[in-house]
Amino acid sequence: MPITKLFSIVLVALLISACKLTVVNEGGGVVTSASGHIDCGEVCIVNSSAIENNVPPFVEELIAIPEEGFEFAGWQGACTGTETCLVKVTHFSGNKQVSAFFRPVDATNAVFDVGNDHACSRLDHGLECWGQNNYGQLEIPQGIDKIQSLHTGARHTCVTTPDGLRCWGAGEQGTTGLYEYGQSIVPDHVHNPSGVALGWNHSCVIENGQVSCWGYNEFGQLDIPEDIVNPHQIVAGAHHTCVIADSGVHCWGAGKTDEGGYPQAGQSIVPASVTHPSAIGLGNAHTCALQDNQIYCWGEGAWGQLDIPEIEGAIDLFAVGGTHSCVVVNDQMQCWGSNQSGALDIPEGIHEITVIAAGNRNVCALSADKLVCWGNNQYGLSEAPRSLARPLQISAAEQQICIRGDDGVHCWSSFPTDPDSLSNATDVAVGNRHGCYIDDNGLACYGDNNHHQSLVPDAIVNTAVNVEAGYNHSCAISNSGGVDCWGDDFSGATQVPASLGPVQVLGLGRDISCALQPTEAVCWGDINSYPLTHPVAVAAGVDHSCAIDDDGVHCWGYNRYGKLDVPDMNNPTDITAGWEHSCALADEGVLCWGAGDGGSNPNYDYGQSVVPHGQLVNPRDVEAALTYSCALDDLGVRCWGFRNFRVITR
Repeated sequence: MPITKLFSIVLVALLISACKLTVVNEGGGVVTSASGHIDCGEVCIVNSSAIENNVPPFVEELIAIPEEGFEFAGWQGACTGTETCLVKVTHFSGNKQVSAFFRPVDATNAVFDVGNDHACSRLDHGLECWGQNNYGQLEIPQGIDKIQSLHTGARHTCVTTPDGLRCWGAGEQGTTGLYEYGQSIVPDHVHNPSGVALGWNHSCVIENGQVSCWGYNEFGQLDIPEDIVNPHQIVAGAHHTCVIADSGVHCWGAGKTDEGGYPQAGQSIVPASVTHPSAIGLGNAHTCALQDNQIYCWGEGAWGQLDIPEIEGAIDLFAVGGTHSCVVVNDQMQCWGSNQSGALDIPEGIHEITVIAAGNRNVCALSADKLVCWGNNQYGLSEAPRSLARPLQISAAEQQICIRGDDGVHCWSSFPTDPDSLSNATDVAVGNRHGCYIDDNGLACYGDNNHHQSLVPDAIVNTAVNVEAGYNHSCAISNSGGVDCWGDDFSGATQVPASLGPVQVLGLGRDISCALQPTEAVCWGDINSYPLTHPVAVAAGVDHSCAIDDDGVHCWGYNRYGKLDVPDMNNPTDITAGWEHSCALADEGVLCWGAGDGGSNPNYDYGQSVVPHGQLVNPRDVEAALTYSCALDDLGVRCWGFRNFRVITR
C-alpha cells in the first residue's frame, strides 16, 4: 500500500475586497483561475480591477495544477465540479473557502496492484485485470476514466477517479449469493478519498481526515479506533486494517489467532518500538512496517513471515503479501516468508525495479518498464497482460479462451497451461482443459489428455485444414473433406458416421459432434441430425445445436432456459452455442438468448445472454462458452457473463 500525503491549497473569497490563496503544506501544486484574476504563487491576491469588473455576484473558475511528481486528488469546500472548481461570490456570501488537494504520484498505487487471486494494472493499454474472476472482480465497469489510484482486495477491485470511488466484484448486490457483505458498494458519504484499503471482505478509506470502513465485521474490521488524529496512510490485510496518523500507528480487526489458526476479533497490537513508520504493509495474519530503514514484523509467523533477513543498504521499495514480504535495496530484491507457491523465487534478470506489489501468493514488479509477475499462476495470475495485434479468431470454453491474431495465438485459462510456440497459426479451438491448433507444422493439441483428447491421430496431422474442440473430444477436417474425431466417446461423439460425405464445417459440444451436408446438419453423439437448406454454419452446446441456412437460424435439442427460442434477426452470418445459451452475429449486431437473460434461471443467470448495449463496435466474431460470451470487434475483445479466469478485453 502506498504512502499518501495530502497537500492542500486554501482559497478564501472575501466580500468584494480581496482573495487570498495560502499553501497549507509546501509543495503539491497551485491553483489559478480561467479569468486570470487569480495568479498564484504561495499567496495570491485578486487585483482591484478584477474586482471592479466583477461586481458580485460573479463566478470564478479555479484550475488545479499539480507540480511534477504530484497528482490532483480533488476539491473540498465551496465549489462544484471535478477537474475545475466553480466558486460563486455574492454580496451576501461572506467568506468562502476552497481546498485543492494534491498527493504524491505513487507508482504502486497508480500503476498496478495485486489482490488475493487477481491483479490489475493501468500500464500501456489502459486498465486491465486478470486472474480469478469468481465474483466479477475482473469485470471493469464502463465509463471509468482518468484513474488516479488502483486497489485490489481479495474478491473486489476499486479505483479512484475525479468523479469519486468506483468499486466492483464481491459485495455488489445481486452479483453472487456468497460474500454479499457490501464491500463493493461505496457508501453515499464517500466521495473523493485520499486513501483506500481493501481486505478480504471489507473496505476502508480516508476522507476529510476521517477513516470510514464498510463490509464484513466478524473480526472487528469496522471497529475503527476513536483516537486516530489526521491519518495519512491506510492499509488492509485479510481481516485487519492499519493507519499511520499524527497520533501514531493504529490497527484494528483480527489481531490474534486461536489454536486452529483462525483469526479472532480483537484490536491488533502494534509493537511499542513502531512509533513513526514511513510505510506499513499487511498480510493475511501478519503486519510489517518500515521505520528508519528498519523492517519490523509482527503477528503470525508460522511460514517465516517474521524471519526478516539481514538487509544492507537503504530500502527503496517495500511490499507485504499474504504470507511473505519483499524489499528492494540497490536495485536488488529480497523476499522472505512462505515459498509454497514460488513467491520467493525471484526471476533472473529483474533490474531497474521501480514498483513492487505482493499478493496472496505471488509478487509483481515493474522491471525496466515491463511488468513481471511470479509465484502462484493459478487462473493465469502471474501472466502479466499482453497486448493483441488485430485479433482474427476467438475460441472459448468453460475454463479457457484462445485468441488468434496477427501476432500469433494467446490463451488464458483457469489452469496453468499454454500451447507450445506457434508458427503462423491458421486455426485454433479450445475445449474444457485442452486445445488444438493448426500451424506450419500441422495439427497439434495440448492440455489434458485423460480421454486422449490431445492425442492427434497421425493420419490427419499434416492434412488438417480445420479443427474443433468439444468438452473432452476433438475433430478435424482434412484437405479432402474427411472428418477424424478422437477423445471421450462416452456418447459416441467420436464415432463419425460412415455415410458422411465431404465436410467443410464442424460444430462440437459437450458430447455432440455435427457436420454440415447440403441438406442437413448430420450430428452424432448426444443429439439428432436436423434438416436444413443450404446450411453455412453449425454450433453445438451441452444438449442442443444451432445452425444457419437459407431460412435463418435454427436450434434443436433440449429447450431448457429458452436456448432454442431464436429471436428475430436479419442476415445471420455466425452462430455459437454455450451450455445453456446461444448467440448469433447478424445485421443487428450480436444477439444472445437462453440462460443469463436476467432471471430465467437462478443457477445460470450470469448475464451471458445480455449483450453489453452499445459497447460492441462492428463485431465480426462471437463465441459462447459455459456461462459467458465473447466477441471480437474494432476495439479488440469484449467478454460478458461469468468466467473463472482472466482474459484481456480492451
